[in-house]
Amino acid sequence: MIRRLRFINYQNLTILYFVCGILWILSTDFLVSSSVKAVSNETPFAIHSFKGLLFISVSSLFFYSVSKKATTVQRKLSEVMQLGLMGTFEIEVNNGRVLLSEEAATIYNIAHRVTTIDQILSRLNAAEAAEVRKTLSSKLEHGTIYNFIHELHLSPGLTKHVNASFRIKRVKGNSFVVKGILQDITRLKELENKLNKSYIEKNRLDIILENIRTMVVITDSERKISWVNRAFENKLGYSPDEVIGLWPADILYGEKTSANMLTKIEEAVKQKKHFTVEYDIYKKNGDTMYVKIKGSPLKNDEGELQGYIILADDITESKEKETQIRNQNLFLKEITYLTSHEIRRPVASIMALVPLLEAADNPAESKECLDMLLTTAKDLDLIVREVNQKISKFECN
Repeated sequence: MIRRLRFINYQNLTILYFVCGILWILSTDFLVSSSVKAVSNETPFAIHSFKGLLFISVSSLFFYSVSKKATTVQRKLSEVMQLGLMGTFEIEVNNGRVLLSEEAATIYNIAHRVTTIDQILSRLNAAEAAEVRKTLSSKLEHGTIYNFIHELHLSPGLTKHVNASFRIKRVKGNSFVVKGILQDITRLKELENKLNKSYIEKNRLDIILENIRTMVVITDSERKISWVNRAFENKLGYSPDEVIGLWPADILYGEKTSANMLTKIEEAVKQKKHFTVEYDIYKKNGDTMYVKIKGSPLKNDEGELQGYIILADDITESKEKETQIRNQNLFLKEITYLTSHEIRRPVASIMALVPLLEAADNPAESKECLDMLLTTAKDLDLIVREVNQKISKFECN
């Protein structure tokens, strides 16, 4: 019967062995010396004590070294057993009787340790039960070893996964018994499914990260680059081998990179927070690219910072358009000012001179009004020319 392992504290046994050895040496020396009535020279006893002490010390160190390895093996075995209950079973093939250990009966959810093969197979699905019957009814050979993973359907909604390893043994004539070990691997199956699911999700994530147009950078706890995607390589010209292990500042920052934005990043990282900034970075060929950066902290279960995942979008074109729109707005404001102030001034003068010209009584007054109209018209012409020049210059730019 396989039961739960209990750790043996080998370190304490080593200390106990050492202490007992010292006590044994001291007690034997005392007994020997006290039994001798006249001892002229005590040196042999001192040498005997030193040799004994040396032997006990060396053997204790050796025992401690071996015990550490034994403890490690024992712990690993215990971890394996904790992943699933283990038990033994024996099947008498000729009469179909099954003997189960306590653990095996627990695995199969059977109250009695003595049962029948039919009761065991009733808990399997039809295909697996047929496979077992076929194996047991076929020509059995002594020493043949089998491994059989199957599902137990114990009740609605309760299913176990069990691994059975067994061996055929001839006991007398054509009588055979099957002896083996069962392990409840339900927990292992759950872990396997989770790992498979995580692997599939990771593959999907890798495909997404490799094919999106956004540049992705993952840094480690020291903020050094640990991974970049294909977009990073295509847009900046750096291969992963060139940047992994470097700080972003080593390759991406330069004269045009905003110091204020870098300070903002530093403050966010110290507080383990998200950040969003915009600034210029440099390509491998020296050209600049204006990017929008979004950084998210990567933390472990204890909340410790493991690094950052950084998404960078090239917004150079949109930034240029934004600048162009801003310049257009400034130009429109300037044109609006000219039309509402500069052009209105000569127009107002013309509107005031026309009634005066109509009311003039003599040629001298008429000529004066005409001269003033001509001067105002020239001023208006100059303003219109200035507006046209500004429009032409803006269109060229």
